[in-house]
Amino acid sequence: MSTRALPSNGKRRGLEATSTAEHHFAILALDHIGSMAEMMQPDDPATVTLDQIAVAKFEVARRLHPLASAVLLDPLIGYAAGRIRPDLWDGTGLLLGIEESDYSSIAASPRIIDGWSVERAAAAGAHAIKISFRFDPEGDTGDVERFVRDVVAECDRVDIPLFAEPLGVFRHPAERRRVIVEGARRFSRLGVDVLKLEFPEDVTAVADRRVWAEACAEVDSASAVPWTLLSAGEDFPRFRAMLEIACDAGASGFVAGRAVWRDAVLGSDAGSAWRHAADRLGQLAQTTRERARPWTSDDDRRTAGGGA
Repeated sequence: MSTRALPSNGKRRGLEATSTAEHHFAILALDHIGSMAEMMQPDDPATVTLDQIAVAKFEVARRLHPLASAVLLDPLIGYAAGRIRPDLWDGTGLLLGIEESDYSSIAASPRIIDGWSVERAAAAGAHAIKISFRFDPEGDTGDVERFVRDVVAECDRVDIPLFAEPLGVFRHPAERRRVIVEGARRFSRLGVDVLKLEFPEDVTAVADRRVWAEACAEVDSASAVPWTLLSAGEDFPRFRAMLEIACDAGASGFVAGRAVWRDAVLGSDAGSAWRHAADRLGQLAQTTRERARPWTSDDDRRTAGGGA
């Protein structure tokens, strides 16, 4: 049961700006830094410069953004790349991920990138904010929950929507479903607007799509807000199958990065790679259009509990 009221006018505008005309999320993720360097130079990623990463991000965004409802960028490298062409974002929403992502252990408290804030991200042109954070459902999550509530309060003040990505710790693949469902239940009730979630089954160990569907239905029941599926570096055919199951269960779309543009960034047979990347993003968007639940359908879910 939801404890969240309907989105405010400003948040609704942000959600509309980052979704399709049908109110689905088809988001191209480009907030990668380390993983992009590893793809660009797998033998020695440390030799890849930040400028090279920025150029790569800009090229992906330039070529693929017309097929996406929004692009997710980090503010330090990706946003700077986007600024090269101010018209890049015409008709495409912009999410900025403002959390630090270099935590050395689960014990490290989540935090915002030095010098950044929700207010600064909004002033930079972001239509929505994204935060990722690790949590251990078996441990003390007080610091993590305080972090989320603080960002929620700032997003409420600025009147901009918040996408939250809880990354749960599980010590065995069999725990994956329970942990991801618990993350959806726990963090969707802290005032966030959309969840960005991992697939709740280990698809390499469990091939039965009926089990996948049951797990996604459990996530959908647990979440008090709309949710999207992240690609987490999966190969494309597998991710598309996962997205179909998630959307049938109630997901409102996807946030996909490497599953779409990995081959293009690797640079082999560049023309063909870009065509494949565009085709992949188009296929995911079509799957979402045909099968996903519009985020506006969750208005009933949000008001089920009678308000904030």
